[in-house]
Amino acid sequence: MWIMRSDILTKRNMYMMRSDILTKRNMYMMRSDILTKRNMYMMRSDILTKRNMYMMRSDILRKRNMYMMRSDILTKRNMYMMRSDILT
Repeated sequence: MWIMRSDILTKRNMYMMRSDILTKRNMYMMRSDILTKRNMYMMRSDILTKRNMYMMRSDILRKRNMYMMRSDILTKRNMYMMRSDILT
């Protein structure tokens, strides 16, 4: 969580942290999320809780859930779908 806190403080740190967590392939997807304030804010809501953070990491590693994440970046509606997918 210390790392996540510094991650929230600056976009630069977030980019660096994500590069450590994700594969190069997934990194590109995350970049598009970092580029907009709107998506950045939506992601923060997931970062704020340890449970969601942990679940998100495991989901990012799977192709299936990564596709859901991508759609989450595009629309709010899909974000709700992704969240329900994370919880199951």
